[in-house]
Amino acid sequence: MNLSQTAWTTNNHEECNPHVAPLLHVIEIIIVSVVITITIVANSSAIVVFTQMKKLHIGSELFVISMTAADLTHGLLGIPKIHAVLEDRWPYSELSCVLVGYFTVSVLSTSVCSLMCISIDR
Repeated sequence: MNLSQTAWTTNNHEECNPHVAPLLHVIEIIIVSVVITITIVANSSAIVVFTQMKKLHIGSELFVISMTAADLTHGLLGIPKIHAVLEDRWPYSELSCVLVGYFTVSVLSTSVCSLMCISIDR
């Protein structure tokens, strides 16, 4: 499946300027890579801190750990998407495309629900 032919791609920069698209492509990959790296490192650190520090064991620490685990999983699910952007198509099977999409929505919903539970608990 070619990513440039999908319905969610609305801008075709190649028509305007053929040199703009590769530059935007590189910038997009750099930004997404930095965000994914920060997400993985920060959420891994938060899980370690919340499980090791006894002072942080408050009533809602399980909700916080659940939220950070969901965010960490979301960061890890972004790695195959970078590969797809690099190749301008989904290089894996159709089943993996469906599973990555399903798990992305699931972990984002888990993160939002955990945040809601933290808010209600406080």
